[in-house]
Formats: sequence, C-alpha cells, structure tokens
Amino acid sequence: MKCEMTRLCTDLPQVKALYREGITIGDNVQIGPHVTIVTDNHDLKDRYVLRCREVVIGNDVWIGACASIMPGVHIGDNAVIAGGSVVTKDVRQIQLSEEILQGSCGQSVFMDR
Repeated sequence: MKCEMTRLCTDLPQVKALYREGITIGDNVQIGPHVTIVTDNHDLKDRYVLRCREVVIGNDVWIGACASIMPGVHIGDNAVIAGGSVVTKDVRQIQLSEEILQGSCGQSVFMDR
C-alpha cells in the first residue's frame, strides 16, 4: 500500500485519497478541492470483499474540483479532468490543450485550435 507523489504537486486541499492499493501522482500535477481518489471497490457478488487496483496520475495533469478518480484508472500526461467528472476508464496521454474529459459520463471534448 503506497501513496507516492513526486515534485511540484500542488497542495491537496480537502482531497480524499481512499486507498488499499497504490496511488502514484506525477510531476506538476494540479488537484482541485474535494477531489476523491479511490483504489478499492466492493465485489458485485459479495459486498464484503474489496477489489483493489492502483491509480496512476501522469505528469502535468490538471484535475478540477469535485472530480472522482475510480479504481484502476491511469491518467496520461497533460490530461485535463473537468470539475465534477467521474473517471472510470483510462485517460490517454494527450497533447497539451487537445482534449478535456468532462461530465459524469467522462466524455472527451476536443478543443479547437
């Protein structure tokens, strides 16, 4: 069990990190208030069993307020997670300002250049 942060990660105001498996946070990550990062979830057949999976957040990631990062998610470098998002699937590494993940369905929104 670990929670590892590298250099220049912003202060984590009121961030909830609920983990039984590892959380790795890369360099220059900005995390807004009331973000929840979870590495365990209950088994669907036996709610007394916890299924644990590591969460990895890449470099230069921006996570908006009140977002939830669910077990097993890997967020690639330069990703932007909009406030209030529930991230249940991996977010690929992106070119800066190319796309923002938003909403409860985690839809990708591509930015115009």
